[in-house]
Amino acid sequence: MSDRQFHLELPILESRAEQDFFVSASNRQAVERIAAWPAWPGRVLALVGPASSGKSHLAAIWAERAGARVCSAQSLDSDTMKPPEAECVLVDDADRVESEEALLHLFNWLRERRGSLLLTATGRPVNWEVKLPDLSSRLATVTVAGIEPPDDDLLAGLIGKQLADRQLTVSDAVIRFLIRRMERSFGAARGIVEQLDALSLSEGRPITIPLARKMFENMS
Repeated sequence: MSDRQFHLELPILESRAEQDFFVSASNRQAVERIAAWPAWPGRVLALVGPASSGKSHLAAIWAERAGARVCSAQSLDSDTMKPPEAECVLVDDADRVESEEALLHLFNWLRERRGSLLLTATGRPVNWEVKLPDLSSRLATVTVAGIEPPDDDLLAGLIGKQLADRQLTVSDAVIRFLIRRMERSFGAARGIVEQLDALSLSEGRPITIPLARKMFENMS
């Protein structure tokens, strides 16, 4: 049973601590390649996986270890960007970069200083829609660490963590019940947790198998 007061909508405290990252067969290769830093080929790595797959969490773990500067693709601007003080940089959602010139400049700046660059994205760099030939050629050589579709263990870990982020706890039996019936994707795991939380709040009931069954009935 949750300790949550059902009439209160508590904040979501998303943890990105290393001890809260769940490792399974689906993401083990990505974890191992992140852990191999700084021995990345060319000192650049692309962490690739679907939305809600844990890319940002794993990247944040690396950034903490490396003392990296963290920025979004949208914040890179060729006119205003100055060379980062840190010799390691994380660019989130790099496949949505707005200034190709800024990303190319960052590649070159870090290569000159033998720094490290981690890019997160939903697709492999070789498939990004890039117009600058120099940037395209650099992206084509980037080593990829991929996160595969979730297995049962990873789904259980994701659901448990997202519930904990919402200050909720449920039994293992409830999580097994959810996994047997849900769409097997990272996005579905997040959606299931959001709907369970909302239903629990609206009905003033803890998250149990009967409540989870009612949620699936409402979805059908």
